[in-house]
Amino acid sequence: MRNHKIWSLMLAAAMTLWLMSGCSASRNAAAEIEPTLAPAPTAPFVTPMPTGGPAPTQGQDTDNSQASAPTPMNWMLRAGEVEDRIRMFSEIETAAVVVDGAVALAGITFDGAYQGQLTERIHDMVAGEIQAADPAIQTVGVTNEAEDVAAIQTLAAQIRTGASPQDLSERVRSILTNQTTMK
Repeated sequence: MRNHKIWSLMLAAAMTLWLMSGCSASRNAAAEIEPTLAPAPTAPFVTPMPTGGPAPTQGQDTDNSQASAPTPMNWMLRAGEVEDRIRMFSEIETAAVVVDGAVALAGITFDGAYQGQLTERIHDMVAGEIQAADPAIQTVGVTNEAEDVAAIQTLAAQIRTGASPQDLSERVRSILTNQTTMK
């Protein structure tokens, strides 16, 4: 009986040591992992356009055979949430987002206290919020040009009321490729 107790204690001690060594090994392994940064966009104010033809528009069937293709977000219902997150940046006062397939436009106005201009850092923050909400977005254009911001706000309001303009893709591409706005 006494030997049985000794063996049980030794077994319990060995298991405890084994468990403790496994925990400390995984903690050490986690500490050795170095964070990596995502590559910077190739253009300062527009993320790269997808190649290989036009982006699919909302409501259009896409090839669902690819397991890695992200599911697009319902922007008609949730665009306000993304705009709210963009407005949380201290430099930004208003934000409107319009999405057409894999292309997004963000029209922003700056807070009165912000005396700067649209920088690559601000573009990347806005684009990051949009792409975090919908990984299917491949191209993000950001503008603070008053005329284009007004056009984006109008398009966003029309889309939210269900009156999506027939020429949405054309209007989005027009703003996106405006050289004076998107630099």
